[in-house]
This record gives sequence, structure tokens and C-alpha cells, in this order.
Amino acid sequence: KRQDLGCGRNHIKDAFKENKKFNITGYDHVSYNGSIECDISNLPNEDESINMCIFSQSLMGSNWKEYLKEADRVLMYNGEIIISESIERYEKIKETIERMGLHIKKDEYFENKRWFYIHAIKD
Repeated sequence: KRQDLGCGRNHIKDAFKENKKFNITGYDHVSYNGSIECDISNLPNEDESINMCIFSQSLMGSNWKEYLKEADRVLMYNGEIIISESIERYEKIKETIERMGLHIKKDEYFENKRWFYIHAIKD
């Protein structure tokens, strides 16, 4: 199970709809294009029930740390978090991920680019 948290228009699910290996569920404050309406700081999933949580430009709200904490709760052992976010938020988000005890597998930050990318694993 994979989740796009703060999915907006649910484009990631659309991008993988032909790939039978991926079942992506989108969650956002407003349901759009088949996504589920909910506050992503309080997901309807059981503890350790999800393989992957994706945050694509969705950690901008004031309670973004709660979003990450909730993703950690629902992720199973060896579950993955993928984050693509504005470089202005890089240090705070990376620091929070490390404090949570997640292992950063890939970290791409370039000052001349608009977005950074972090791929982390729950050990």
C-alpha cells in the first residue's frame, strides 16, 4: 500500500494507474480525482500498515511535523518516505526526519534548484 499525502489533484496516482504493481491512495483536505478527504495528521490507517508515504509539496502547512509523525505511525518496518519540497524548508525537514530515527537513503539538495528530494526508510 502506498499513500500520496497532501495529493492535491491526485496526479501521482494518475501517473501510475497503468502499473499494476502500484496501488496509490491519495489523501488531502479536499477530495479530488478519486482522493480521500481527510486531515493527513490523522490518517484512517492502522499502525504499521503502509509500505510508502509520499509528500510532494505537501509539507507547507503549520502542522507539517504532525504529518511526518503520522506517516511514521502508519509505516511498516522498512517502509519508505519520499519527500519533494521547496529548498527553503530543507534543513528543518531533514532535521525532523533524522530526529524521528528514519534512515535517509537518498538526499538530493542543490542550491540552484527549486526543490529537494529525500528518500528515507523506517528501520
